[in-house]
Amino acid sequence: MEPQKIIEMVPSHLYDVFYVTEDISIEETPILTLEGLESMLLGVQSVYSVKASGYPISEQFNWTVTSGLQIIGSATGSNVTVKATDWSGGVLNGSQNGCTNLITKTILSSVADNVFLDGPG
Repeated sequence: MEPQKIIEMVPSHLYDVFYVTEDISIEETPILTLEGLESMLLGVQSVYSVKASGYPISEQFNWTVTSGLQIIGSATGSNVTVKATDWSGGVLNGSQNGCTNLITKTILSSVADNVFLDGPG
């Protein structure tokens, strides 16, 4: 197998012509990322924000959460505050202009990291 040749196409650049003389495969890489805690304890709040190619953006998103998470404050904006309401964790979804779940993040419960046993001995 021949070594891979990687050509990165940057959205902020214009390409008038691009010639390909060999077989290619195209892989999608995520442009949008959701920054914030990966896991939370019960009652903990975290602010989540969107980055595009590593840079903060101010685009407005409509935010929803599942199961053991709650949105604190506005569910619309460039960032959102989320609180863990039980030990189950959940999923944070950002939608925009009718595109549902445009960006998602699974937020785990950190209960396993904070189990303490107490007793005689």
